[in-house]
Amino acid sequence: MIVRSKYIYPVSSLFVLCWWLLAFHRPVAYEASSPIVISNQQQPLYPSIETIDAANKFQIDRFALKKALNGDVATMGQLIAEWDLEAEIIEHRSQKSLKRLDRDDFLKAQLLVKTLVSKDNSTLDTLRDTHRSLLLVDDKGSPFDLSHPAEFFLPQTYLSAGILLALLEPANIVALPRGMREQTAIYPKKFTEQVPQDIDSFHMEQLYAYRPDVALISERYTHPLTLQALDSQGIPKYHLPEVTSIEDIEKLIRSLGHLCNRPLKAELMALFLKAGVMAIDNECRLTLHNRSTDKILILNYYSKFSLPGKNTLTHHMIDRIGINTSISLQNGVPEESWSVPVSEETIIHYNPKKLVIITASDPRFVTEYFYQTTLFQHIDAARNNHISILDDSIQQTVSQYILLAYHDLNRALVDFYEQ
Repeated sequence: MIVRSKYIYPVSSLFVLCWWLLAFHRPVAYEASSPIVISNQQQPLYPSIETIDAANKFQIDRFALKKALNGDVATMGQLIAEWDLEAEIIEHRSQKSLKRLDRDDFLKAQLLVKTLVSKDNSTLDTLRDTHRSLLLVDDKGSPFDLSHPAEFFLPQTYLSAGILLALLEPANIVALPRGMREQTAIYPKKFTEQVPQDIDSFHMEQLYAYRPDVALISERYTHPLTLQALDSQGIPKYHLPEVTSIEDIEKLIRSLGHLCNRPLKAELMALFLKAGVMAIDNECRLTLHNRSTDKILILNYYSKFSLPGKNTLTHHMIDRIGINTSISLQNGVPEESWSVPVSEETIIHYNPKKLVIITASDPRFVTEYFYQTTLFQHIDAARNNHISILDDSIQQTVSQYILLAYHDLNRALVDFYEQ
């Protein structure tokens, strides 16, 4: 027993030492291989925000945009969410401040979509009664009692008819302004075909057989004989305000939403219009960042050229983009104007690099015609094929569809800079 205890500790220690030597001994094949280089920069084991689809640009779907402006609730909610997320991602990547709905408006819009899509008609009627104003005052100061909301409407202007088509069922609209059905680039035939009549001052008695509850009129555009006929029939007249900005359209959408008992949908549409303008502003800013907007010219063409006057929404949109429309005129654009004539000599002298023409003519015919003129032989925009033709009916519209006009105008410039 004494001999065993004398050798047991040295033998145990020797065994442990040999085991560790064998464990950490490198095989010959391993020693002959190339040494492993460990980088000081550790690679992430997962995708980062910066490496996924890293293009800092907005992509606005025109088809979806038009569908939303036609009154599609789900599409409005989807686009508002997409634009907000896209702005947040770009802000994170580029450290640029972009425009977005404030959080309260964004959450309100999403809750409105959820409510309008998921609730049944009975619940929606109750919510409309809860949120509808009981009194509405028109532009002339005339009060409208909305405790018992109107059901059938006679819109006398494209502005009011366009908004009502998006808020109501077509069956609630008695007639449309003449010529509106032909503007299929804006108003879907599937809606306009369901409205039985066109407004025609020579057939007013036939029209009033439908007994509209309210006529929406404009002192500027409604014919005096029509106003007299409305008075003789005892039909209440809602006087529409003058619209000079996109913010004015948002306000009118809300007012008409209360008038026609669609306050929730109208609030959503007003928020959508606001969010859409911000999204297009962002697209424009990201494209035009640190780029000159000199030598860009935007003109109307109706047998002669003219600049959009400061009373027009086209001028309002051009200002948002940041283009100086008066640069080619010695005295600038007058403050109170609808259009400012521009001679071909002035256009040639200015020699624009990009020319946008707003016209009612067929774009293919206009393009072919202009390229045969002396004017187009002397300007860089024509020589470099940097001319865009935009539909006058869209660009001159005054309703929620102004967002479609702003998109098309901005897209013409974005395409120019991205070439």
